[in-house]
Amino acid sequence: MRIRDAELADAQVLVEAEKKITQEPGYLVSRPHELTLLSFQKKIENLSQIPNGKYIVVENEDAIVGHAFLDPMGLEAIHHIVRLTIAVHPGFEEKGIGHMLMGHLIDWARANPSVEKIELNVRASNLRAIRLYQKLGFNVEGRIRNRVKLPNGSYVDDLEMGLFVSESPSSLSVSSLPIGKVVSSRKEAIDDDWDNIKSYIQIDGSQFSDDALAGLKDFFHLEILFQMNQVDVRKIEVSVRHPRNNLNWPKVGIFAQRGKNRPNQFGITICRIEKIEGLKIWLQGLDAIDGSPVLDIKPWVCHYQPI
Repeated sequence: MRIRDAELADAQVLVEAEKKITQEPGYLVSRPHELTLLSFQKKIENLSQIPNGKYIVVENEDAIVGHAFLDPMGLEAIHHIVRLTIAVHPGFEEKGIGHMLMGHLIDWARANPSVEKIELNVRASNLRAIRLYQKLGFNVEGRIRNRVKLPNGSYVDDLEMGLFVSESPSSLSVSSLPIGKVVSSRKEAIDDDWDNIKSYIQIDGSQFSDDALAGLKDFFHLEILFQMNQVDVRKIEVSVRHPRNNLNWPKVGIFAQRGKNRPNQFGITICRIEKIEGLKIWLQGLDAIDGSPVLDIKPWVCHYQPI
């Protein structure tokens, strides 16, 4: 396979490929009738004439099997950012073509002094693409709920992802994709009486099937990692505070207590399993309020816990 710059003569192949991709909802946003030969020709021509734009294709035995481009933002204040669009042509998925295209564009961007950041949008249901982007150093920077409306009337969230081209893949920046969310009657972060709270975790069905929970009912307790995303960011503590805001207790550092106003707003709880129904895990004692993103769950095994 070889990568080369896109040419005007490639436009017909590219538009037909994207029309086929749009027939499967949840990948490209465009509908087939919105993709025109003229628009592809204009994009190829425009990006070939500016220093911080790049349009490439990958060929396999002289047949184009994928394409991608970086398109700079228009306003001067954000002109250092380029937006990524990528398409692996039908029938050539899972052959490393996406990785090849992405790697080529990232290398090009890192060698281009006018490019500082690559951004992209990806459907939250497109896990294969999300994992690829994360592997290449992109971080999830936001989630836009119900951004894409599918032909059947349902909605898909969009993830905003970004890569600063000056940062190496081993950068300290870390992002996590929630595996589900908490559904609870507790709507406010009150510090008391959590042991009596019954709630459930709704595992994300777009990522996981019931098989992901196979064997979990054989355990009595779970260890839950979740994000306290509804904490007022103005109250996040990076120094010392009175635990539980009790002025009678001496101040201690945020890492010497279990308060919710933590730098990364992560919570860890061991709670009891009540029952499991499909992708719902009913629990007692989970100290997470309604809507909290769940990042991971593990069965609690007493043999491993005492120290």
